[in-house]
Amino acid sequence: MLLSTNPYQDVSNFIGFNSYQDIEDQYDSPGCLKDAQVLFAYYSYEDYSGSSLVIFSKDGKLYEVNGSHCSCYGLEGQWNPEETTFDFIEMRFIENSSYVFRDNPEPLEILKNVIMTNAIHEMIVES
Repeated sequence: MLLSTNPYQDVSNFIGFNSYQDIEDQYDSPGCLKDAQVLFAYYSYEDYSGSSLVIFSKDGKLYEVNGSHCSCYGLEGQWNPEETTFDFIEMRFIENSSYVFRDNPEPLEILKNVIMTNAIHEMIVES
């Protein structure tokens, strides 16, 4: 079971996005986060190119969305949620952080905290 809060109020784990609406606008996917809880949202934009990672829960499942672009376009049309696990996220993004986060320690630390917080919550719920 994932931690749950009112999703439209908590943006503390967002970098590069300002709100749920901003994520939906950047990906040009209105309503894609309806009834979802975004646990982590990252968007890096520099030198006319960008990359993004959004991790969210919906209906008791965990999803990730990855997007990137060059100078010609943005993230529009790339909202393709894939079901995932915290173990997979940790392996893929924490252990290979320089590729995703361009050696930026801030999103890496936030993502580590999201994983740890949810792992602790799952242990408490299971006991």
